[in-house]
Amino acid sequence: AILDEPSKQWEVEIEPGKWSAFPAQANEALERARLLSQSLCQVKVGHWDYEVDLRHMVQINMHTKKERPVHFVERNRDCGATAPGKLSLADVKAALRVFEELETLAPAPSPTRGGLKLMLNSRSTAAVTAPGEPGEASPPMPVTILPGGVSTSGGGIVPTP
Repeated sequence: AILDEPSKQWEVEIEPGKWSAFPAQANEALERARLLSQSLCQVKVGHWDYEVDLRHMVQINMHTKKERPVHFVERNRDCGATAPGKLSLADVKAALRVFEELETLAPAPSPTRGGLKLMLNSRSTAAVTAPGEPGEASPPMPVTILPGGVSTSGGGIVPTP
């Protein structure tokens, strides 16, 4: 799954009035947990393991059991910087648009392309003839015109443009 860059920056109060931002990986885990309405999220910061209680907005050190307040603030999205090795959702969408606009399929054959001749009648059925050996034509093969394709007597459907 591709997630957009989190719009929130999670922070922990390390002393009264002084907040410290969670590193990117922990911030992503906390934001994902918030968006999924989870009440608890475990993160590792340095060599410390924490459980963050998202209902009570506290970080609990799993070893010392010390609790500290946490909160989140709006992230400044105008900086344009993305973490190394990661793409923003906007970058992924732009790349997909390039591929959507490419014409990667060969053009559909015309009714007489490659020696085939298509003869239609009023009942939406047709006969297709193709050259056999040089100077000979194969017998007509009945086909039925269907929305989105042509059904051959062999049961296959050939897409139509």
